[in-house]
Amino acid sequence: MLTRKPGPDGGKKKVRCVACGNFEPRREEEDNFSSGADASALRILIWVAARGQWCATTLDVRTTFLNTKMVQSDDEDLLLVKPPYLFTEKKFLRKDFLYKPEKAIYGFRRSPRLWGLTRDETINGFNIEGEHEGRSMNFVLEPLPSEPDLWKLQNADCEDDLYGLLMTNVDDLLIAAPEPLMLAVQNKIQSTWTTSIPEPVSNTPVRFLGMEISQLCDAETKRDAWMLTQQSYTLDLVQKENENVKPKKIPLSRDQSAMEPKEESPSIEKVRSAQKAVLNSKAIWPPLLLKV
Repeated sequence: MLTRKPGPDGGKKKVRCVACGNFEPRREEEDNFSSGADASALRILIWVAARGQWCATTLDVRTTFLNTKMVQSDDEDLLLVKPPYLFTEKKFLRKDFLYKPEKAIYGFRRSPRLWGLTRDETINGFNIEGEHEGRSMNFVLEPLPSEPDLWKLQNADCEDDLYGLLMTNVDDLLIAAPEPLMLAVQNKIQSTWTTSIPEPVSNTPVRFLGMEISQLCDAETKRDAWMLTQQSYTLDLVQKENENVKPKKIPLSRDQSAMEPKEESPSIEKVRSAQKAVLNSKAIWPPLLLKV
């Protein structure tokens, strides 16, 4: 299967061998849910990182499903895979054989959940050695009860203090912490899995959870300000439309905003409600910029 992964420069092409999981019979009791990171949790991470003046980096785990053991219970039908024609034609595999998958390959409905369980179990067992304020300490990662995809970095001997945050989204990871601890977590992940080259959050935006995150120094406060936008997503929508889109200062045209005048005067309650709605829309319309 050939796919194009969205990105700032239009995306890069990726090729995967995918099993036809749609032929697998569905069971009523099957649970294939795999949680994903929440945009609100990402905003919280950015706010905490901006307040603490932390550093951050993103990286993704390579061939995640192929690093995950395929789990088939004894009470379900045995899953076997017929090799693709290209593999048998090139004599990589025998065409008269059916193969039992040992890894959670792409295409099976259970694969995302199996990887999520493997990833979380592995991260939960991390013992990270890092330096904080000149002292060598041991750290662990603990998922938040309210958001299991957001992990707090804490002292292995004292669970009260927060030293950093890690967000997981399938195979994408975002680490935010003071630089020595951020590098310690990054090194632990890279020694556990094969990953992409880490991309530090800086004045050049990095992509995570469909958004662009950047960090730049504010000239007035001399502190780092964080910005969160969805520019790549917007440009991707424009490219799919395949037409010239002109920027507008208002989201509605004159015809769309035309309303018939009413003879009765608006009440004070309605005026205040309208003012509140306008203020709220102004608060969420621009990109998120955090200065703490």
